Amino acid sequence: TLVLAEKVGKTGKVYAFEPDNENYRLLVKNIKASSFNNVVAVKKAISDKIGKTKLFISEEHRGDHRLYDPRDKRKAVDVETISLDKFAQNKIKPDIIKMDIEGAEFRAILGMENLIKKKKDLAIICEFNPKCLKQAGIAPEKLLKKFQSYGFKIKYIDEKKQKVEEISILSLMKKCSGVKYVNLFLKR
Repeated sequence: TLVLAEKVGKTGKVYAFEPDNENYRLLVKNIKASSFNNVVAVKKAISDKIGKTKLFISEEHRGDHRLYDPRDKRKAVDVETISLDKFAQNKIKPDIIKMDIEGAEFRAILGMENLIKKKKDLAIICEFNPKCLKQAGIAPEKLLKKFQSYGFKIKYIDEKKQKVEEISILSLMKKCSGVKYVNLFLKR
């Protein structure tokens, strides 16, 4: 969030969504400590609808909470959800969306279809974690094909080579076999 806030500058705006109480508190604390006035913290989870859902809390890693039950006996708390289409309501037109939401990406995409259709030059950076997607009940290939149906080219961020490379769905699935994951860069 802070890196993006610096990149967009004083004329840009960053909206950071965080449903967990403690992570939200830390987000707000970091925003204030960095003196950024261009960040709006929103205490909600991004999904395909407005409402409430369970957030399954990881006691081991604060960045590993899930919007589905990973069947590892986590405690769950109720959190509010919102779709990006509803949040934006034709007033906000993002240039880039970054998602790292542990398997909830498909629901988030369904909740931003209007933004995707209206904003032809939209870029998305998205963690692609087949294991989490499967636990959430989504075939990983279904997410990738959904991106393609919107006209996005699938590229992955090769952090070792420090470059972005186009990749086929089959090659991407091989690259992410087991418990591996990558970050995708999606652009039309």
